[in-house]
Amino acid sequence: MITVIIPTYNYAHFVEQAIQSVIDQTYRDWECIIVDDGSTDGTRDVLARFVDGDGRISYVFQENKGLAAARNTGLKMARGRYFQFLDSDDLIEKEKLRRQLEFLEQHEEVDIVYGNTRYFRSEHPDERLFSSWGASKPWMPEITEGVDALKALVQTVIVVHSPLLRRSVIGDVGLFDESMQACEDWHFWIRCAAFGKRFRYLAEPETLALIRWHPTSMSQQDRFMASHIVGMRKRVRSFIHNKEIRRLNQRLAAEYLGYAGVREFEAGHSIKGMRRMIGAAMMSVSMREKAKWLFCACAGPVASKNDLGRIVGAPLPGLISGMLKRPFRRASS
Repeated sequence: MITVIIPTYNYAHFVEQAIQSVIDQTYRDWECIIVDDGSTDGTRDVLARFVDGDGRISYVFQENKGLAAARNTGLKMARGRYFQFLDSDDLIEKEKLRRQLEFLEQHEEVDIVYGNTRYFRSEHPDERLFSSWGASKPWMPEITEGVDALKALVQTVIVVHSPLLRRSVIGDVGLFDESMQACEDWHFWIRCAAFGKRFRYLAEPETLALIRWHPTSMSQQDRFMASHIVGMRKRVRSFIHNKEIRRLNQRLAAEYLGYAGVREFEAGHSIKGMRRMIGAAMMSVSMREKAKWLFCACAGPVASKNDLGRIVGAPLPGLISGMLKRPFRRASS
């Protein structure tokens, strides 16, 4: 049996569709545990008809503790041999559970199987976009035999509802880190790879993990997410022992911290922006990157948004040369 765990918080207007995508699965031997993390919008009433109408669906309410704690509550209640996570604003295609379960049962050496993802907007539920930021190709790592899973996952996250995993993974790796407000899923997948769990990418029809693209989605909150990604990268250092991957993780942490500084400048918070860019310079693994972020920290308060983007994206030697020829346009107050 597969246990599907759906945490929800004030998403009464979305959670019905998430549950329906589970009900519509061609694989039928599942239980669905909905963990209401303190909703105040009538979620309980919305879910009552599902719980009353299908014995496979259960509901539990808890005080608001965050996504990680809600998923952990579901894991502690789960009876299945396999686990599927699903956020309450997202969907899974109808063949996902069946095809991925068949793969795990035929490949005992694999711990976690996953497919690809697409985005859709609430007003266009049938669209399938590769990204919410304009990229027109798949972006998740496609981990197969011979690929270093840990290196791949340090660079790019796997969306939380893309994998199907064995119950034994939780027993060996542990639960989600409840002290994290965001990126707890990315932290969990990196931890799985660091513990030697075997991932396998499987491209099968109608097995996509579908991400709803809407303004209230946590992933759309750039300033919030950038700082939490940096925090996540600091946490995973403790269990990454490969020197090359540790260095890669640190370089990416510095990059995210620097871009968090850009977001602060764009929001009009110059002091915060300078602090983040100086922090990025201190964290960077190369002198070139250190110099770049220090330069950006100094330029940020007087540069326009367009100039600041150009500064961050340009190689340092060309940047300095260009600035000598064309001074900054002062940022508007």
